[in-house]
Amino acid sequence: MRKINQAVTLFYSSTDDPASVDRKAAVERVSKNVEQARDISIHIKYWKDNIPGGVAKDSGQSRIDSAVDGAFDIYFGCLGPRFGSGTVTEFENALSGHIKNGVPTEVLFAFDETPINPFSVPENFQSVKDFRSSVQTSKKYGRSILYFTFSDLDEFSDRLFKDLNEAVRLFQTKIKGGHLPL
Repeated sequence: MRKINQAVTLFYSSTDDPASVDRKAAVERVSKNVEQARDISIHIKYWKDNIPGGVAKDSGQSRIDSAVDGAFDIYFGCLGPRFGSGTVTEFENALSGHIKNGVPTEVLFAFDETPINPFSVPENFQSVKDFRSSVQTSKKYGRSILYFTFSDLDEFSDRLFKDLNEAVRLFQTKIKGGHLPL
């Protein structure tokens, strides 16, 4: 029986599109693998599963934002072909918290490049392309973000394992009192 030394909360932010169920299952599998590799427990917060329903002050997004505000250690966002303003808001909030006070410890992002039928491309796909361009430059967010792209679930899982494993390592270093440069 392995000894769990720490727990980490991962906020997984993603649009609701046809591939989102498969990506979420992959995030859960990868998290289990990282748990075993690093002797840590990973609790995943996902808006569809972990945010209680009910009356929201302004919008459903405001309910999600208040439920996760500062309540996670690592952020991981992913966009497929459908643009999600909520995912972008969650990314921006996580990045702002990371820059201002180091929480979350790490901000990860991925873009799904799985081939799709050109006749099923969402109308707001240009917004996904624009957001991706803004993420890779330091002009809008004050930092360049190293994101990954993938074209199938195996590649997604491999890249996420590498990035999440490193993010957990950084989290463990921070908890042990080590200095993490921002």
